[in-house]
Amino acid sequence: MRGTYELVIKDAKGCETEPITFNFSNNITPITIAETVTSLGCGEDNSDGAISINISGGRSPYKIVWEKQIPGTQENPTPTYELIGSNLLSINNLTAGRYRLSISPSILTCNNPQALAFTKFYEFKPIETIQVLEGPFLNRSLCLGEPGKLQLKVFDRNSSTFSFYYDGELVSSESLGNETFELTIEAPKEEAILNIINEFGCGTSIPIITGVGNPDFSYTSNSLEQTGLISANEKVTFSNVSLDPYVKMEWDFGDGTEILEINAENEATTEISHRYTTPGSFNVTLRFYNNLGCYKETLKEVRIGKGFLVIFPSAFTPNRDGINDIFEPKYTGIKSLYLEIFDMWGNVIHNVKLDTLPVSMGWGWNGTYSSGKQYSHKSFRYRFSAITHDDQEINYTGEATILR
Repeated sequence: MRGTYELVIKDAKGCETEPITFNFSNNITPITIAETVTSLGCGEDNSDGAISINISGGRSPYKIVWEKQIPGTQENPTPTYELIGSNLLSINNLTAGRYRLSISPSILTCNNPQALAFTKFYEFKPIETIQVLEGPFLNRSLCLGEPGKLQLKVFDRNSSTFSFYYDGELVSSESLGNETFELTIEAPKEEAILNIINEFGCGTSIPIITGVGNPDFSYTSNSLEQTGLISANEKVTFSNVSLDPYVKMEWDFGDGTEILEINAENEATTEISHRYTTPGSFNVTLRFYNNLGCYKETLKEVRIGKGFLVIFPSAFTPNRDGINDIFEPKYTGIKSLYLEIFDMWGNVIHNVKLDTLPVSMGWGWNGTYSSGKQYSHKSFRYRFSAITHDDQEINYTGEATILR
């Protein structure tokens, strides 16, 4: 034990020497280490962490213990330790977590705590990889296999500079702010890999698949099978007859009703039915989407009843308020038309001929003569003729009112 001691020698007659003083102190220096720590690299579940040490001080041979901390639970928050190596000067293949190094002499020599024991903790934190927060979003050109644009939102805590490689080739990119980038893809492919690399060489990869299956469908009804015509208000059954894959499909029945979407949540729907409340000709569209929003569509014309429908307003209000300012019929199923407006004495005051339909709204009569003067009477007559899609000629005549 360290301290100051005196030695006195006494003979048989009781004579004593002068005290001889001895000072004892620990001559073992504390344990210290020199270390080299290799941090975790890029990517999740990385295991390339490593620690190497050189020991000095203390008393060799040493007992070296490496342990990994196991976090406690809610019931027992005290952590425990799992042995991962003994008597090693280096340890490799470390993953994210907290580690404990303990060093002590193999042979007990003194009670100097610093010489007897050394403990140190190490913590390895994973390097956050690049995260794609939104997208990628492809424009229509790129979806069709033509040169186009791609947008995505990228986040990296350690970097804001990225390089983008499409199918192994560096592509031009532009920062749009708010961590959003727009890429220009000159040579798109149906299937490619987009690699995103930050300035430290860490990166992530996402597949870019523009290919979409080819949609096709059939339709039937009871009266169609019996008479060759579909009646208004009867159930029409639509069937997807394509075997190509899709992530989502959409049915647009062409009559202004809500688009029906079939996805993973309701894909068990096997029978798609719809009722048309009025006669007419309707363009039904079926779209197939892939997981990047690219789509292909097919369109078929479905004729209900006569196959055409023309509805005339009974009055209009040409007061330039943007509501009901023009007299023109609503129609479906026709490909050309001719409209004449007459005063109450049979004089033609306006006419319009359209050889190609459809056209934008506002093609009808605005309530004036060709000179621009307002028509001053409250009633007028009209005559309407048209050619349907199956080349039938139809004619209507009637009378309507101007409300000013």
